[in-house]
Amino acid sequence: MPSSNKRLTVDQRIAAVEWEAHSEKLSNFLRGAPGHPALTPHEIPLLFEDVEAALLHLRQTFELMPPRQRASSMHPSAATD
Repeated sequence: MPSSNKRLTVDQRIAAVEWEAHSEKLSNFLRGAPGHPALTPHEIPLLFEDVEAALLHLRQTFELMPPRQRASSMHPSAATD
């Protein structure tokens, strides 16, 4: 769960949770999950745009990190604790 990953910055955690929420909504739509309302033809492209924007925001939070910190947050075995 990204919200409890101590290797991520606060901004990265927020962005990861946001991306997960949008991805889950997309997954429910694609699977036709029971109990979830159907999307209108107008809502479908908006959902894809939301998922794309959330992923871009998450990616940008990692691009703001110094390369050394970025490597250790993505590859726990590379950490030098």
